[in-house]
Amino acid sequence: MKDKDVLKITEIVELQIKRFYLPIKLKKECPRCGKSSESDLSMEYLSYPTVNGKESIPFYCDACDSWFAADATLRISIEVGDTKQI
Repeated sequence: MKDKDVLKITEIVELQIKRFYLPIKLKKECPRCGKSSESDLSMEYLSYPTVNGKESIPFYCDACDSWFAADATLRISIEVGDTKQI
């Protein structure tokens, strides 16, 4: 694949998706107690997320019974394959 076949979007683009679920689990250290906490994005959705913009991901810490958030950036890539006659 050549670099010209890869399109990179650098501006912030809002996805018109009210509830955006991803099959991803994120882990982050709780700022209150230091224990590892997990955010399951197949259960906790992003609402109208943006590509290349900051999203606030909610985390719940079982150890100290508190909620906190961490910023994340959603990026999307599309790779164009070989061409074929259709």
